[in-house]
Amino acid sequence: MILLEVVLILLILILKTIVLIYAKDAIRSTFFYNRSNSGFGFDLGYFSAHSKQLISNGIDSRNQSEKNLNSRKKITSEISVLVNATQGTKENQSDFLEDRNYRLNFYSFAPQLVWQPNATFRISSKAEYKKKEDTKTLESPNFSKLSTFVVNARWNKALKNTMDASFKFIKIDFSGEENSPLGYELLEALRPGNNFTWNFNYRQKLSNGLQISLSYDGRKSIDQKIIHLGRMQVTALF
Repeated sequence: MILLEVVLILLILILKTIVLIYAKDAIRSTFFYNRSNSGFGFDLGYFSAHSKQLISNGIDSRNQSEKNLNSRKKITSEISVLVNATQGTKENQSDFLEDRNYRLNFYSFAPQLVWQPNATFRISSKAEYKKKEDTKTLESPNFSKLSTFVVNARWNKALKNTMDASFKFIKIDFSGEENSPLGYELLEALRPGNNFTWNFNYRQKLSNGLQISLSYDGRKSIDQKIIHLGRMQVTALF
């Protein structure tokens, strides 16, 4: 008994000397209804994540919680309608940088129409409305309203060739300081006003275990030049 008490005291003393410099936890839960039914189904999801990091200037922590609803309905054998609704909060706290202290409430609603005439080709269009608002800074309003329209096309041939392309138009109504961590989060790395983004991806299986990928991304914001980004990747699986 005495030996056990000594061990417990030693463990407590050791734990007191340990400095926790990083901690992270996440929970994700999903409830499905008619998951395997191709005609109609929906799912309810909940996500929560917390992280805390000790840096040289203090503690930096991030918290996020999110609830979402995804539903799908098959109109005909080729046309389907999907609807997504999301509500959540995102919080950042920093002991050193005051402009990194914010708490965002956000919600979004996104209906989508999908046309898939066969197993190899699919085209979809989506309209999304999203609003983000900072509830921590009461002196001046900080919010963004994003209205997005997306067209996406995908072609897949027997797992050997895959090609997809998308075009996105985003109109942003913004209030706040653009060049700040909060502004970056509200604008999602875009600019107030009209924004255009597009991308193209192509993947081909060359032989057993060898695959090549080509991708191109473009972006155009108001009063900014077009940004082009291209990548090529060769993957070998053993």
